Amino acid sequence: MTGLADDLLRGAGLCRQGPLRLHFATDLTATHTLHTSQGPAWLKVSDTGQEARLTRHLAAQHPTLVPPLLGADPQRGALLTGDGGTLLDGVGDLGAWTGALERLARFQCATDAAALAAHGAPALPLAQMTERVDALLGDLAALRGWGLSAQEVTTLQAARAQIRAAFLDLHQHGLPDLPAHGDAHPRNVLHSAARGPVWFDWSEAASAAHPFMDAGWFLAFALHPSRAGLPVWQAHDAADRMAGTYLHALGAPDAAPLLHRALPLALLHRAAVYDVAFRNWQGTVPGVRPNYVPY
Repeated sequence: MTGLADDLLRGAGLCRQGPLRLHFATDLTATHTLHTSQGPAWLKVSDTGQEARLTRHLAAQHPTLVPPLLGADPQRGALLTGDGGTLLDGVGDLGAWTGALERLARFQCATDAAALAAHGAPALPLAQMTERVDALLGDLAALRGWGLSAQEVTTLQAARAQIRAAFLDLHQHGLPDLPAHGDAHPRNVLHSAARGPVWFDWSEAASAAHPFMDAGWFLAFALHPSRAGLPVWQAHDAADRMAGTYLHALGAPDAAPLLHRALPLALLHRAAVYDVAFRNWQGTVPGVRPNYVPY
């Protein structure tokens, strides 16, 4: 890892100061922190080159969207970025949160979907995902395999018709499928006074998805009861102001009720994506695999 970091740093005209320190590791990724002649940096090495490839593309096209890019080597699955600031969920300033959602909406509206697809980002259009969610909800063995309780399985299967109707409401509203971050939650955003909010972890970016699958995942993640103590909730009407800023930037200011109803759909969308990727996945630790959050 040290040699890889030094190779990327040389490409940026920088040098390492001190050793790499392991921050986090799974079968899929390993992240190290390090110091450079220009300050802190992060080295992420993944099992594929997807994140490095997409982040390099986005940094070229939307330089304010992502943390400072110091180097990317898709063939070795390596991505080196400069310090982008503080994780958003530790920031109390509501303006940082609304800024992150505004930047997400502008990415969705302005990004070249065909270019993302050419860089390997899959398409997850609403019509296809409606069928995939319904198929998952009808697969008793798969639901049990993901660890859902009997009551949770019963509740989900009883709601299939209602869920299809809610997806149909999204379709009939008319917002098109747009590029998506794919894992747009507050711990994938950094904030600093110098750069404002920047988004990272583009490994699951899609070339097309309903935009509320990103925004709904963000809001559902932040509004989960376990996160009631986040500093941002001290702000008055924080959730409504987040949603309003996002929808205004998206050009759909009338869609607030629809966005709030779409939060559980975004969770189901996420579950269906993970089911395809990881239902039969085998890692180095028996019985352990990446999991979606089934709230």
